[in-house]
This record gives sequence, structure tokens and C-alpha cells, in this order.
Amino acid sequence: MRKETLEIEGKEYTITELKYKDVAELQELSKSESAKKLLQLSTGITDEEYDEIGMSTGIELMKKVNEVNNIDSENFPKPAQ
Repeated sequence: MRKETLEIEGKEYTITELKYKDVAELQELSKSESAKKLLQLSTGITDEEYDEIGMSTGIELMKKVNEVNNIDSENFPKPAQ
């Protein structure tokens, strides 16, 4: 599985490629729930850490998570409505 490290504001995050089964399960969640779960599964951050992440850090992390997992609007399952 692919891994990359990203440093943001002095904190280092390890982004890990997800298993297909984990990503497939995200389609059953709402958009906000799937975004949270995707970030947590790929970075290993806790609920508390997730709640404290600022907007710019969150955006940088999600970009790297999407890159490592080859996620874009064409190959990512749509969340439940």
C-alpha cells in the first residue's frame, strides 16, 4: 500500500492508501460523514484531532488523501443523499 508523509504547520501526517472495501463502504454515508471517515481512515487521526483541524490544513490533507488514493469525481463513489 502506498504511503506519503505531509508536513503542515510543523505537524507531520502520514497518508496511507486505503483498501477498496473501505472506500466502497463510504458510499452509504452522507457527504460530511464520508469526508470525515475518508480523512480519518487515510491519516489515522482521532475524532478529537479531526475536530481541531483548521480549514487550510483540512484542505491540504484532503488533497493529499485524494492524490494518494487516486480519488477524483470520476472514480469515487457518490455518497448517499
